[in-house]
Amino acid sequence: METKEKILVLDSKTNSGRAVIKSLKKANYDITELNLDKDEKYSELILKFLIEKKDQNIHFHIIIPCTDESLIPLLDKETEIRALTKFPFPNKENILKSQNKLELLTLGGQIGLLTPKSVDIIFNNDQNLFKQRLSELSKLNFPIILKPKRSVQNCSFGNNFKPERFIINNKERLEEVFNKLNSSNTEYIAQPYITGHGIGYFSLFRDGKSVLDFAHRRILEKPPEGGVSVLCSSLQADSEILKKVHALLVLLEWEGVAMLEFRADENGNLYLMEINPRFWGSLQLAINCGYDFPLYLVNEKIIPVDSQFKSGFYIWPRGLLDYFLIKLKRLVSKYFASRITI
Repeated sequence: METKEKILVLDSKTNSGRAVIKSLKKANYDITELNLDKDEKYSELILKFLIEKKDQNIHFHIIIPCTDESLIPLLDKETEIRALTKFPFPNKENILKSQNKLELLTLGGQIGLLTPKSVDIIFNNDQNLFKQRLSELSKLNFPIILKPKRSVQNCSFGNNFKPERFIINNKERLEEVFNKLNSSNTEYIAQPYITGHGIGYFSLFRDGKSVLDFAHRRILEKPPEGGVSVLCSSLQADSEILKKVHALLVLLEWEGVAMLEFRADENGNLYLMEINPRFWGSLQLAINCGYDFPLYLVNEKIIPVDSQFKSGFYIWPRGLLDYFLIKLKRLVSKYFASRITI
């Protein structure tokens, strides 16, 4: 069998990276894996690598970064990279717009998606602003979730730092977290914590139209109150939600893959949380169900897909172990806390 075009895959050691490579190797593509440290020179090193290969008469048909930490820095070299290989993503302006959760939620609300009420917070050592935001959030009903305004951002803790999320159950914990973050020079948003489970809608867009769609339900997440999927199942996509997902991606002039994260409350209402402009950790579930996103991304032709819903499950063994260890640790801590007498 003849080997097809060369593909450059970044972050090949991640769950999504492994799924991409497995899919494309099966289709007989020539895969090159590249895993570099994510520092301030990352985009320059990737560009240098592409130029050196070009000088050796080696051309990559497409480059596929599989994490935000790879994709976002490459946007600074977007023009140069597009001149050397296919870069299957929206332009920098639209990716950054999608990564700003407040802008995204505003757009989502405009096309009819439910969105949680959000409060913008900037941690920059401004004591007046600090006290004002702390006072405002103290009046909200707990629990609330404090999450980064953008998944990857520069801050005083280091370049391309990925801030953590916080579930906050009381005013004392809120003050503790605020004090921790006040000098970080980061941007956060605060939202009411939605008790329920995660839902993912996935689309591949080409020339302003959807080529492929898939959805899953998160059964178990790490951490347990909401995070990455460690156990999930395929889901029959709601046609009305899917129409709005497509409308949102059209507004963003989308190109390539997109993962839209929703939170389903106890009544089944779906609230838009964020959008990821790259492959996701449970990608193998979609592939196993016949929705081979990596292959359709690389292939220029629109390949017909059987639209009949297929049931399937995905388990991330390492993540599942972490999930149960977290639950066990919390149970042990709760047990010993109840045994303490004053």
